[in-house]
Amino acid sequence: MRKLIITILLFPALALAGTLEVGDYPGTWVSKWVSVEGEKQKLIIYSDLSSVFERDFTQYEDQKFKSKSAKIVEDLLIIKYETNGHLRYKLVLSGWKLEKDKILYGTMYMYDSSGQFNGLPISLLTKETPDNKSNNAGTPQIGAT
Repeated sequence: MRKLIITILLFPALALAGTLEVGDYPGTWVSKWVSVEGEKQKLIIYSDLSSVFERDFTQYEDQKFKSKSAKIVEDLLIIKYETNGHLRYKLVLSGWKLEKDKILYGTMYMYDSSGQFNGLPISLLTKETPDNKSNNAGTPQIGAT
């Protein structure tokens, strides 16, 4: 009975949630949940859809990847990250918004020279910063590659 009451109370709010649109992506996104213990993720998406994806680990070397662009297919945001080494990432994300709250979720696919070798779930929330109150990132301040 308790679950039914909670569901009934949450349903109107969920009905107001909408799918993210192109203008909703720019900003700083931080991990809500990660599958690797001790990891923190940050995704910065700029207005031209270039981006920086960071994976900070407590026990391993941190990783930082840059992408010049992203592709939007219907409600999916697809970002590919190439490195000078053998590791490549592809983020395939979707999300929703409810008033000021936004969330991105999906899968982080990992590739090496042999092809795809792993895929991990990813969940990111928007992060408001003092110099970025609207959470809309402008032109990249770092050189995207």
